[in-house]
Amino acid sequence: MGFVKNRSGRILLAFLFLSFFFKLEAGPVYINEILASNSAYYAGLATYVDWIEIYNTSQEPIDLGGYFLTDDRLEPDKWKIPSGTIISAGGYKVFYADGKNYDLHTNFKLNVEGEFVGIYDPGKIVADSLTYSQQRNNVSYGRSASDIARLGFFSKPSPGFSNGEINYPYLLEKPAFSQSGGFYTSSVTITLSSEEGSLIRYTTDGSEPLIISPVYTEPITVDTTTCIRAKSFKTGLLESEINTHSFFIGVNKNLPVISLVTNHENFFSDTIGIYVIGTNGIRAGCSNTPMNVNQDWERPVNVELFDEQGNILINQLTGIRIFGGCSRQRYPIKSFEVFARKQYGKGSFECKLFKDENITEFESFLIRSSSDDQMMTMFRDGLGHTLVDNLKVENQAFQPAVVFINGQYWGIHNIREKYNEAYFEGHYGITEDNLNVIKNNPSVSSNVESGSAAHYLNMLNYLSAHSNDPGIYDYMNRQMDIESFIDYMAAQIYLSADDWPGNNIRYWRAGNGRYNRWRWVCYDMDQVVRSNNTRWNSILLATTPYNGNNWPNPPWSVVLFNNLLKGSRFRNEFLNRITFLMNTTFSPDSIIHFVDSLQGIIRDEMPFHIQRWGGRLVNDPLRESWIRPLPSSMDEWEMHVRTMRNFAVTRPDTAINMLRRYFKLSNTVIADVTNQDPEYGYLYMGPKIIPPGTHSGRYFAGLPLDLAAKPKPGYRFSGWEISREGLPLITEKSARLSFVLTKNTSFRAFFEPDTVGTAAVVINEVNYHSSDEADAADWVELHNRAAYEVDISGWIMKDDQDDHTFVIPENVLMPVGSYFVLCEDTSLFKKQFPNVRNRTGNFSFGLGNSGDCIRLYNQHMLFVDSLNYSDDDPWPALADGDGRSLSLLKSYLDNDLPDSWTDLCWLTPGSRNVLISDGPLSVTNPVMDPDDGDYNLFQNYPNPCHTVTSIEFSLKRGGDISLVVYDMMGRKIMTIADEFMHPDNYKVTISLDRLKPGTYFYSLKAGNALISTRKMIVF
Repeated sequence: MGFVKNRSGRILLAFLFLSFFFKLEAGPVYINEILASNSAYYAGLATYVDWIEIYNTSQEPIDLGGYFLTDDRLEPDKWKIPSGTIISAGGYKVFYADGKNYDLHTNFKLNVEGEFVGIYDPGKIVADSLTYSQQRNNVSYGRSASDIARLGFFSKPSPGFSNGEINYPYLLEKPAFSQSGGFYTSSVTITLSSEEGSLIRYTTDGSEPLIISPVYTEPITVDTTTCIRAKSFKTGLLESEINTHSFFIGVNKNLPVISLVTNHENFFSDTIGIYVIGTNGIRAGCSNTPMNVNQDWERPVNVELFDEQGNILINQLTGIRIFGGCSRQRYPIKSFEVFARKQYGKGSFECKLFKDENITEFESFLIRSSSDDQMMTMFRDGLGHTLVDNLKVENQAFQPAVVFINGQYWGIHNIREKYNEAYFEGHYGITEDNLNVIKNNPSVSSNVESGSAAHYLNMLNYLSAHSNDPGIYDYMNRQMDIESFIDYMAAQIYLSADDWPGNNIRYWRAGNGRYNRWRWVCYDMDQVVRSNNTRWNSILLATTPYNGNNWPNPPWSVVLFNNLLKGSRFRNEFLNRITFLMNTTFSPDSIIHFVDSLQGIIRDEMPFHIQRWGGRLVNDPLRESWIRPLPSSMDEWEMHVRTMRNFAVTRPDTAINMLRRYFKLSNTVIADVTNQDPEYGYLYMGPKIIPPGTHSGRYFAGLPLDLAAKPKPGYRFSGWEISREGLPLITEKSARLSFVLTKNTSFRAFFEPDTVGTAAVVINEVNYHSSDEADAADWVELHNRAAYEVDISGWIMKDDQDDHTFVIPENVLMPVGSYFVLCEDTSLFKKQFPNVRNRTGNFSFGLGNSGDCIRLYNQHMLFVDSLNYSDDDPWPALADGDGRSLSLLKSYLDNDLPDSWTDLCWLTPGSRNVLISDGPLSVTNPVMDPDDGDYNLFQNYPNPCHTVTSIEFSLKRGGDISLVVYDMMGRKIMTIADEFMHPDNYKVTISLDRLKPGTYFYSLKAGNALISTRKMIVF
């Protein structure tokens, strides 16, 4: 890097502009035509996508390589056009704005509601741009062939060819309503208005207004529930889009209301109707009768969604299909899946569909008819999903609602989430290209809904060959989330699912990252908690095929569970988990509570629903004989609900007996677990926290019961009192118990305020999964937060296995506020952190990548601290192999809570935790006072900055100086200087071409000492 003296005596650091070598011929390029909503024009592809057409007005070909396309003025280099992209003289080049980011496919899509689009030359100078407003499906927007400065709309898009003359200078707005749709106690008068000179036509039967529809001439008085659809027409312009509003007169509902408005034929025509048997159907599912409902047809429908208070949440044109398998053939009420698509106007539903979820944008959702349960309660599937809500399985949010079709009452349905790529991205941030989802048999390729089944099949094959290996549990837990699988199996078995496991089973994993272990999905739980299932031997259903390769439990559906049950650790965990759930979440009181609650939500609506659908059967001569008519009275409905309460009461004895017989277990005994000091700490049974108060439940004698006590900050665990019938009292100081029950047993846990030095030391930072690039092995950092020195000689660290023990050597003292590191492998640790000497090792066991329990005891085996961490949400994700540690935000925080930890810190073993947002930190060298007079780093200017900025610093002593720019993740982005420099004042002016908008830090070092760090904002 060259230096030049300037007149002020400063050295001017040469500019760091990137060098561009232009291969371009002279001649302007223009954005000639865009299509932001496409369902008809391939533009050279086999699918319909957005596209941008560029036009070369010059007489020479142009290489567009190095140009940029963008939809963001603040990010002109958003997508770089590949080199060698030649546009011929007077020619056109089409780019596909589909977000795919390869070849001529940009990394962004076009917004149908309007946005900026620009093309920039390699110097990031705008070559052309346009800003467009709301677009129409299959109507393009662009420049007139005769006047390139004139923009307008084309009814026939022409990708790759001349546009011709503009068809429409602008799009006609749809008519405005004087009153919005909603709920009115009496008649309401509606006035329609539109652009001067236009004509409004409207309908009230749900159909689309046409040129032959009635003309609006005077206000419309609505005195009964009516759906009004209106459209504007004007000579020389494309007709407007439809505006639809539903008016409910004298309708009072306590549930959300969905109004579906569409041409009657779309649902009920024998030839094109999706809701009927019709005359244009195919055979599928559970009936040999050809039916229209089996067709995968999509029809346009306007959807309005009102909340319980009558507030409008959604009013937009969408696509709708019939949803479900056999239920679409068996029952008169069908389920729908609703899609927001750009071709209908908007590509998403922007509202909060479910109160208990924070997701406010959906691509689709279900309007579910309760499937098999519409013959009985209308909320059994919702009950099943509610009961598993706190388990480690996927479950669908549930919201009962009332549906109207073209103003006609259609009864109770349930709004549900749809399991698709958007679900996993919304809940877990997993993109489609990193997602694997399988339903039912993984060996059938059509059952792979996303990604690949290869990992799952390899896992099954390995398990089959190694099911008796001692380490198979740990291996499998790295491939699949065993806690999720146990929760899933316990729920399906205890709640007595019977269309399972050969059906209605789904599982997923991310290809990489924190969710890269298989987890399980609950859905279609319409056949759980039923009276005829009370004595159903679900453990045999889950383990023993009895119908060959056919439903309900073919061999593929039971192989994973059977092979895992060969291991005692998995078997004991499963048995303890299902009995724990029987005594808590699935207890009679719990199930009855949720039955009563969900019944209460729809009770007031059921008389109307029964009036609409009572006694109905689907008109299919080949209908299965067991299908009953829908309930025809409130008494009949109440009877079906009582069977759910009966299940809750009678299922425990049946479940205990079937488990005891199958696993050849002893009888059950009662275990009472009491937290004597709940304000001081928590109790766990396995991975599940025990509710406050006394937990009393039936557990199998002869099995180890795993209990753990966790004190809150400022307190310590003081011990257990264990009493058994006819036997002396046992006291135990260890916070973790694995106690084999033989008699009725009472466990009492005691906590106390921490008044001695043990609670002064806490687990402060954990590296449980190093990155491949910087493998330091596992390490645990301790912090002395007390105002006195603590001798930790002879203290003991364990993980979740009692035989995994590391004893801290003698003569290890922790001064006030100090840190000390326990290393799995000191050699690997030293390679990464050569100057950290306050450490010891080696411990012979590793920490679990998917989660573990780290326990710390003093030399007398008194509990000091513990950490039960996980790599699953809500625990920080980047600590799992992405180069970050798990760092305690503040030493006084409760380290049982995921929110107390972060992965946004530097790796700082042996010293305090420092957030990356505080700037780069050298943990192996002192941080100098930036105002010590020898070195000074000044704020860059301008700041915020855009294309260039200047940084000044002064040196009163010469030395090896470095000036480096970092991003928010701590990654080195740019080295500005790294060499010996003499005392002087310096100024560097840097180009920001390589920096995207965001926050950055720049740091000045002298030798290995960090002088100062400052923040720089690029826009």
